[in-house]
Amino acid sequence: MANRPTRIAAGGSLLLGSVVTGTAVGVDPAGATGVTITVDSLADGPGIAADCFDPTPGNCTLRAAIDASNYLAGRDTIAFDPSLTGTIVLSASLDMLTDGVSILGPGADVLTIDGAHRSSGFVQLPNLDPVTHVWDSLDLEVSGLTLTGMSRDAEPHFGAIAVISGNLTVRDTVVTDSNTRPSNTYVSAPIVAGIVGAGYRLGYNRDHDIVLDHVTVRDNHAEPPAPSQKSYAGSIVAVGRTVTMDGCIVDDNSSDQIAGPLLWGDEVIVRDSRVTGNAAVESFGGLTIVSQHATVTGTVIDG
Repeated sequence: MANRPTRIAAGGSLLLGSVVTGTAVGVDPAGATGVTITVDSLADGPGIAADCFDPTPGNCTLRAAIDASNYLAGRDTIAFDPSLTGTIVLSASLDMLTDGVSILGPGADVLTIDGAHRSSGFVQLPNLDPVTHVWDSLDLEVSGLTLTGMSRDAEPHFGAIAVISGNLTVRDTVVTDSNTRPSNTYVSAPIVAGIVGAGYRLGYNRDHDIVLDHVTVRDNHAEPPAPSQKSYAGSIVAVGRTVTMDGCIVDDNSSDQIAGPLLWGDEVIVRDSRVTGNAAVESFGGLTIVSQHATVTGTVIDG
């Protein structure tokens, strides 16, 4: 690809930086709000932010792009080169997201990220105030990707997408063949927004909005935290001020307790969706809603 510019741009112009050492890049983070980082490699090499400042084609991996986004202040965008098709196979869980970010894939039928049943995907890690027990708010948007095989043995046991405190938007994305398990303090699932757990964590994230737009969550499984215990959520756990599920397919997921979506908010809207074939051994295989005001239209529910 001739005359290729650097892969990081801000405000419509090039953002040029020089490599310093390690993963540090010679750009002032305070002036880097609104940066777009373009992944142009299917490899899963080390997460070195500097690789995404190098104009050499094929250097910027997804892992490096996340490292660059975490380094730069402000809400960045991780995009993918139009020539990139196929599968990124993860050798380990992706680094946790420490800032707001939009991860915009080329299409779920074009690019797959495979955790190979040893890795979790896009997990947001805000800071928690030890006195007030209030989390920072970090927003996450994911679109145009297939996420498969997202499983993690180590804590936290999140799957494909997780936001602890912040707005979450997932569009035109497929999540499949992923296994998760809860810990003693929170519930996990292939897609998680907010925390459902014990004490002050119960139903946290009530000041934020969750949008699931044409998302398919299929053939996922919840595992118990220990052989003598029960698994919990097999598909979606979404806690927010408003939770919207529009044009989604949630089918053939399994769990001991909640196999279908758990949607918890002041307002919950479900439109033109399908929730079928989800198998819960003890409790809920269909659609579970906790809300003061819920609207369900044009939706098939069977489970």
